[in-house]
Amino acid sequence: MPSSARAAELAVPARLQAELLIKIAGYERNMAARAGDAVRVLLIAKRGDASAARAAGQLRAELERDRRVGPLPVEVRVIEIKEGRELPPPGQQAIFYFMPGFQAGEVTALVAAIADRDLLTVGADVAYVEQGVVLAFDLAAGKPKLILHRGAARRHNVVIPAEVLRLMKVIE
Repeated sequence: MPSSARAAELAVPARLQAELLIKIAGYERNMAARAGDAVRVLLIAKRGDASAARAAGQLRAELERDRRVGPLPVEVRVIEIKEGRELPPPGQQAIFYFMPGFQAGEVTALVAAIADRDLLTVGADVAYVEQGVVLAFDLAAGKPKLILHRGAARRHNVVIPAEVLRLMKVIE
């Protein structure tokens, strides 16, 4: 079933997404400077979408399990929004993680609202990458697959080493 037709649920299990995110954040060259004293992850769910809120809760629980990015602790916050102007102002957030349930136009508008920010954007739905989110996770034949939008990575000052990029599907 196409991702836009699925209910707002995680295509990749929360535990695996958390593990992959922590690993990628550890390799991302600008994460330490962006993070400061902690890697702050903002899980963004669509307001009124109970299954997106549930998915955010699952991912939050996994990210809070004694996870660290190098020497830095991980702090997680969940917000529910309807549109881009509800996103918090630039600050100490290192990662914006868009939960499933947003439609294509909504994701495009959210990405436009944060186009100038220095942060790693992640999508719980692989379709979000084509709409300008930097990174998403998928499963292919039961194995995790990482998808990266190179242009979005440049816009958000995300630098992934070449040896890690070789493990990803990269789109322009």
